[in-house]
Amino acid sequence: MTTNDARKRVLIIEDDEGLSKFLQMLLQRRGYNVDAAFDGATGLEMCKLSHYDAVLVDYIMPAMDGLEVLRYAANEPNLPPMILMTGSGNEAVAVEAMKLGAADYIVKDSGKAFVDALERAIEDSMAQDAVRKRVLTSLEHDASAPPKENASSVETPTEIVTICAWTGDVKFNDEWIKIEDFLKQRFGVSISHGISPKALARYGKQLKST
Repeated sequence: MTTNDARKRVLIIEDDEGLSKFLQMLLQRRGYNVDAAFDGATGLEMCKLSHYDAVLVDYIMPAMDGLEVLRYAANEPNLPPMILMTGSGNEAVAVEAMKLGAADYIVKDSGKAFVDALERAIEDSMAQDAVRKRVLTSLEHDASAPPKENASSVETPTEIVTICAWTGDVKFNDEWIKIEDFLKQRFGVSISHGISPKALARYGKQLKST
């Protein structure tokens, strides 16, 4: 049996204490170690003082709303991935959240389907963060290594990787290229495509109709 210390840690930033406690209970039943903050400033401070694997952030909160939390977190590279939660779907809010670096965007609901979607979002955000950290570690290693003789410009190490929040393209050698091409050129990694469980859950009807 998994011990408490080994469980993945999740922080919920939600001003509705009743809903926060309800989500906390549901996620604890799924095996997560869950803490709660009831405003954005407190949540951000908790992120700095403790390690969390993922953070759930409510959109509508007094004083500091969810987008403001994301905006602040965007300038703090060591904070965990954040998932924005809203009471109703709003495309403009979703786009803004993703531009600010949100790992995902999810509409609050009730029932098992919502908890399943929430768990998928948490697991996906942690997987994305793990990939990001591996890439950054590799770039830092390349940057600190002595330059190779006759190295081409493609092999020049880059300390910061810029990814478009809308298209997912990567800026590399002053050009915007697809992430598949970036990984192939920079690391020699070939990419195959598939459909994730999250995409099937969210866009299944559209996929079946095409």
